Amino acid sequence: MVIEVGYRESPRSLHGLAPFYLSPRTTIMIYLAIKIYPVRTHYPGRKPMVAMLYQRSSQTHNIPTRMISFGNAPLDNRVVNYFLGIGVNVTGVGIPGAPPCNTPNIPTYQLQIPAAEIFNRTPFILPTINFDLDLWEIQDRVLRP
Repeated sequence: MVIEVGYRESPRSLHGLAPFYLSPRTTIMIYLAIKIYPVRTHYPGRKPMVAMLYQRSSQTHNIPTRMISFGNAPLDNRVVNYFLGIGVNVTGVGIPGAPPCNTPNIPTYQLQIPAAEIFNRTPFILPTINFDLDLWEIQDRVLRP
């Protein structure tokens, strides 16, 4: 598993790394890209954040299987529209019907990562076991270091 955290990189540049990490020349099964934006001037003290999960086991492994906006401010519409345009289902903060990411254990902000893929399909790990990453925990650490 590879985790990239982008502060200066754009979501598109992080997305552009998926073909490299999940190429036939690697054995990487999972790529998790997390983009943490700077505070926006029109949202004082608030930061958009987004997590994009890529899985080699997906038929379209260069497209995120999950994309979750989890900051305390919404993503820019241009980012959302770009990913919607390539077939990604964007969920979370700023998306109609999504709850705010303001406390732990909200189901919308739980990123389930298959344990078998983390450990490169080790036969002793049941395929139903997941590593659950609560994105609120990341948001909390970024906003309150």
